[in-house]
Amino acid sequence: MRIEYTLEKIDFLRLHFYAASKSIILIRKRILSGISILSLILSILLLILGYLDSALVFIVSGIILYFFYPYIIKKRSFLYFTKKIEKKTNTIVAKIIEKRIDSNYKNTYGKLINLEFEPDYIVIVNYVGEKRLRIKEISEINEINDYIFIKFSDGTIFILPKERITNKNELNSVLTKIVSDLNVTHNVDLSQQ
Repeated sequence: MRIEYTLEKIDFLRLHFYAASKSIILIRKRILSGISILSLILSILLLILGYLDSALVFIVSGIILYFFYPYIIKKRSFLYFTKKIEKKTNTIVAKIIEKRIDSNYKNTYGKLINLEFEPDYIVIVNYVGEKRLRIKEISEINEINDYIFIKFSDGTIFILPKERITNKNELNSVLTKIVSDLNVTHNVDLSQQ
C-alpha cells in the first residue's frame, strides 16, 4: 500500500499538543492546579462559614471548576497558541513555539512524502531520500480526530493527516493487521482535536 501526502506547520503543532496532553508531568500540573483552585474556594468557604447559601454556591462552583478546569485549560491553550502562530503575532511565547517548530521541521513543510507499507518494512521516500523502518519496531499507534500518529521504538513518529489521505479504508486495514499481528498498542481518541 502506498500513501502520498504533505505536512504543514499545523500538523507538527497538533503532534506536539497531543504529546503534551499525554505527558504525565502536564497531567499532574493540571490536577494540582485544579486542587489549588478547590483549596482556595474551600478557604473562602471557611471565611463565610455562617452563610449556608453562599457556602453552597462556593462548593458547587469549586466542584465544577475542579472537574472542568483541565479540559478548559487544554482547549484554551491550544486555541491560544494556534491563533498566535497562525497570526504570527509578536508575543514571546508564540515566537518560542514557532521558532522551535520551524527549526526542527521547516524543511518538510509542503514537501511530498511517499509512505509505502511492505510486508516487513515501512518505506518512506521524501525530498531527502529513502528510509526503511521495520514494522516490528512500531511501539504504538495513536489515532485522534484528524490524525494518526505511528510511533517507533527509536522515538520516530509518523504524522498521517487523515484529510490528505485518499485511501483511508486500506490504511485502516493495514494498521489493524499490524495491531493484531504484532500486538501493538492502538490508542483511539476521536474526541481529541
